[in-house]
Amino acid sequence: MLRFFISKVFFINVIAIGIVISIGIWVTLRVLNTYTMHGQSIIVPDLKGLIVEEIGPLLENRKIQYQIVDSSFDKNLAPHAIIEQDPKALTKVKENRTIYLSINLSTIPKIPMPDVRTLSLRSAITQLEIKGLKRGELKYVLSQYENVVIDQKYNGRSIKPGTMIVKGAIIDLVLGEGESKATVLVPRLYGLTLEQARGSLHASSLNLGAVIFDKTVVDSTTAIVYKQKPASGKKSELRMGRSVDLFFTKPAPIGTKEATSEPPIKRTTKDEKIK
Repeated sequence: MLRFFISKVFFINVIAIGIVISIGIWVTLRVLNTYTMHGQSIIVPDLKGLIVEEIGPLLENRKIQYQIVDSSFDKNLAPHAIIEQDPKALTKVKENRTIYLSINLSTIPKIPMPDVRTLSLRSAITQLEIKGLKRGELKYVLSQYENVVIDQKYNGRSIKPGTMIVKGAIIDLVLGEGESKATVLVPRLYGLTLEQARGSLHASSLNLGAVIFDKTVVDSTTAIVYKQKPASGKKSELRMGRSVDLFFTKPAPIGTKEATSEPPIKRTTKDEKIK
C-alpha cells in the first residue's frame, strides 16, 4: 500500500486532479464575473430638467432602463421635465439598472375641495395641507363656537366641498370669534423665516400683516425676522384674526455670535422717517 502512495501513478493522478480542480475554479469565477459584471459600472447621467421624451437614446446607449413613478407640477419647469431621479446623477450602477423618475405635469392637477367646516382651526389647516392646499387669511366673525371654521373661501367666495380646485390653491377660513371675544398672546417671532412666522401666527389665530425686507436680503426664503409689530410679551395681546407686521433681514453666518443670539432691533433714523 505504501508503494502506491510513492509510485509514479499516484503522483500523476494527484496532478491530474489538481488540474481539473483548478480549471473548475477558473471556469466558475469567469461565469460569476460575467454574470455580475464584476469591475464594470455605468455612471448615471444627470437627467433633471431634461424632457422625458428626449432621454430614451441617452439611456439606451448606456444600457439603462427608466420608469416614471411620480409626478407633480412646477410652473417654472417645462411639461414632462424630470424633477427628481433615483439613483442620483453620477451614481455607479450595473447594466440594465432601472432609474425611477418624477416628472413635471403639463397642467396643474385638480383635487376635490375638502370640507373643513365645523373643524377646529388646527384640524382644518392639517386637512388643507394633506390635500395639497395652502392656508390663507383667517377672518373672525361673531359666533358662539370659538375658533371653529364656519366657512371656507377661495378667491373671496365660499367654495363647496367636492368642488374641483387646483392643487396649491389658497383657502381663506372664516372662524367663530366666541362670545367671550378672547384675546391671544402675540407669539415671539424673532429669528424665524417667513413661512415659519406665518405658521406660528396662524397657530395663534393671527394673520400675517405687512412683510418688509431690508436691503441686506437677497433670498426672501432664508431671511429672518428681526422686528415685529406689535412685539411679543406677557402683556402683548391681540384679538383673534388681527395682523402682525414683520421686518426681515439677512441671517447671520452659522457659527457667529449673531447667529446664536436674538437679532438686534434696528433703529429708524430721522432720514429714514422722512423718506
